[in-house]
Amino acid sequence: MPRRRPLNARQLLQLPVNPYSAVRGMSSRLLADIRVLEDDDPTLWQGSVERALRLWTEYLHDPHRHLRAFGTGTRCELYECCGDPLEARHLLRRAANRLPTRTAKELRRFVARTAERHAA
Repeated sequence: MPRRRPLNARQLLQLPVNPYSAVRGMSSRLLADIRVLEDDDPTLWQGSVERALRLWTEYLHDPHRHLRAFGTGTRCELYECCGDPLEARHLLRRAANRLPTRTAKELRRFVARTAERHAA
């Protein structure tokens, strides 16, 4: 008779999920290159490209986006906290410039398709 039930023993063996970028619609090659980039670049963290893409998409989807004024003190100035969509777009550009050519093109196309889908 085992000391612990097998279910409890298996729960202890589960590994934590890494919060790397995982965006639906991106190829596994692009996701792998983004993961390497997030690990190697000291200005990026795990999941930063995914967060930047989400912030940029939310900004494009907002019908009142042209009325917003960033840097007016109404929001926290830390990108990691509240996020600035314009800084997110800048982060996506930096990531695309640092990726290999093939995957950089794919990331640029993905961002452009997202922008077209949400364009007003």
